[in-house]
Parts: sequence; C-alpha cells; structure tokens
Amino acid sequence: MAKANWHEQIKRATDSRRNEIIDFTKELIRTPSENPPGNEAEVGKIIVEKLKELGITDIQVLEKTPNRPNVLAKLHGFKKEPVLMLNAHIDTKPVGDRDPWSVDPFSGAIRNGEMYGRGATDMKAAAAAMIIATSIIKESEFMPGGTVLLAMAADEEAGSSFGVGWLVLEKGIKADAAIVGEPSGVNESFEYLDISTRGLYGFDLIVKGTQMHSSLSDLKRGVNASVKLAKILSRMQTELKLTYEPSPFCPQGVTINPGVFIRGGVYYGVLPGLCTAGNDIRTLPRMSQEKVREDIDRWLDRLRAEDSELDVSAELKVWVEGAEIRQEEPIVKSCARAYREIFGHEPKIGMFPGGVDARFMINQGHFPAVSAFGPGLLQLAHGPDERVPVEDIIRATKVYAVAALDYLGISKGA
Repeated sequence: MAKANWHEQIKRATDSRRNEIIDFTKELIRTPSENPPGNEAEVGKIIVEKLKELGITDIQVLEKTPNRPNVLAKLHGFKKEPVLMLNAHIDTKPVGDRDPWSVDPFSGAIRNGEMYGRGATDMKAAAAAMIIATSIIKESEFMPGGTVLLAMAADEEAGSSFGVGWLVLEKGIKADAAIVGEPSGVNESFEYLDISTRGLYGFDLIVKGTQMHSSLSDLKRGVNASVKLAKILSRMQTELKLTYEPSPFCPQGVTINPGVFIRGGVYYGVLPGLCTAGNDIRTLPRMSQEKVREDIDRWLDRLRAEDSELDVSAELKVWVEGAEIRQEEPIVKSCARAYREIFGHEPKIGMFPGGVDARFMINQGHFPAVSAFGPGLLQLAHGPDERVPVEDIIRATKVYAVAALDYLGISKGA
C-alpha cells in the first residue's frame, strides 16, 4: 500500500461518517456539564456508551469524587509504545444569562453551517472528533505502531483538580506525547497550532480608607478607599511594567486586566473604608510568581511614595504556570503535516492566550503536549451563541486521525 494513499483513505473514511460525527457532537452539546457546579456524569456515560458501540473496549473511568468522571480509553497498535494522548475536557462554563442566546444553549442547532450550543467550540466538538478519529483508525487497514490514549477529562474549567491535574499529579497518567483539542482560532477557526500556553497571576489589590459618615467628607478629613483604588486601576495597564522574555509566538506579550471584579463599601451614607479589586495577568512561560510579585510591589511602592494617604496591599490568589514545548518536537511536526494534508497550507505556530491542561502534562508529567489544536474561535467560548463551523468538526476528525498515525507510524503490512 503506497504511503501517500493512506491519507486519502482516512479522509474518505471520515467523509463517509460525516452524519455520525455531527450527530455525536450534537449529543454531547445536548448533555449539560456546566462547571460550576461540576457534574460530568451524564456526558461521561454517553462517551463510554459510544466507545463501546465503536468497539473500543479498553476503558477506565477514574473519579476523584462521585460524578466527576475522567474517561480513559486505549486503542492498541502492533506495539504498546509510543503512547499518544488525545485530550479534551468534557465540562463547560455555565450558560449564565440565556436572554442573549438566539438558540437553546443545549440544542446543538445548526445555522449557516455552524453548530450552536454551550461547549460547541470549548470543547465538545474536539471531543467528538477525537473519539471518532480513533474509531476510524481502528476500522482502517492501518494498524498504528503504538497506542492511542483517549483522555476525556473533567474539571478543566475550574482548575482541573478533579481532571487532568489529578490524573497527572496523583494517578501518574503519562504519555509520550499529547494533543489537546482546545479551540485554536483567534481570527478564524482552527487557525493555530499552539505549542505553548500562557499562565495566570491572579491577585487582589486591597485599599484601606476611612469609614465614616459620608455627609462630613468635605468637612472632616477622610480617605475614600474606592476612589483611591479607582485611580490605581486606571494607571495599571500603562504603568505596571513586568519583566519577561518576549516570545515570537505571543507578540502581544503579557496581558494585564485590572479590576476583573470590584467589591467594597457598605451602603449610601457611608464613606467606604475598604475596597478590593481582583486583577489578572496573563503571563508567559518561564515567568515566575516571585518575579511578578516583585514587579507589582515595586510599582505599588512608587504609588505610595506619591501619595502619603495611600494604604494599599496586594495578595496573590491564583497562580497558574505557563508551559511550552519545542517546535522541533515530533508531535508538533506530525500535527503540522496533518494540518497541511487536510487544510492545504501550513499552520501558524502560536501560543494559547489562556491556560489549558497541557501545563500539567508538560510541567509535571514531563511529556510534550500541543497546548491547543482544535476547531472553533476562542472568543466565542464562554459567551452567548457559542458555535463552531460544522465543516471544521469534520476536518478536525481527519486531522487527529492523520496526526496520530503520522506520529505513531503504521504497520508495515498495511
């Protein structure tokens, strides 16, 4: 069998199962798995049933706590190794306010070639594509030279302490390489092959003032904590300078988001004596929390020197470490070849703007993981009318099957 021919056979096999891929994606979207509160039991059950229907029977369901399943399934080749993990998370962000939605958020409705619903792009389309891609490999005449490990994980949207973080850190789940199917489009669906992921430094700024009767604020000396904090937030994006090594894969560098939430004060009639703002900084790989803290403290010291009445402190609340792999990694090359085969041009190599489960694989599991390589636009995730191009769900299925066989190799008899 000519090697060039196996690509075409995989593509034809995928096209023949187009309706199955679409219907399975719809079924996943129609099964709520919002996090919080966090309950992937029903969608996990559907995935297990589908795997059995497809003849993929080496299945484990691992739960740190009830109703938080991680579904692991293996397709064995003519050798046990290498092991390639195909990873998608099966939880979603909550729908929130339904009024801005033009469709039922759990409908899987298709309009103008796009499938709508919570989790459509983040990331049930990728989950469906990875599962069917593994089945297509199984049903083909090409036996992989290693193992495909499907890892359909819980809890990514709330930190992964019940999902990939737990699987890697406490259960010792490993692979030789991984592909994470997060939506990698910024301007167009499936735009990037992301080989790194940014981290997060989430911190509170706490300003203390003078709680007193507000009718006397122009007669008696008092400090309005909310006004002081507002002035700090208005200066943060332009004046807070962070130390980091630039990356060619993230030209925007570090992103600073002041005041992602604000709380303080008591009620009308009371000058606010305390005000707190949460802030998030999207960090680059190799940035340390210690260095970020030093930069913040240095900036706050300067503000205190300018204003003797300013009583402000910073408290770290969330630290997520960034992660990256080398562009020369075999899994990156396999993904690039698969992308070129399906899309007809080279992918853009990039960095995922947020934080994803690949960080656990890279930093703690010590195996290379493509951080994001999946259908959809990231900007549509988490919001109303989340949607994904139907054609890109089909393309994703082809890409994952071709990339897996490219990385693992195929049997000599095929």
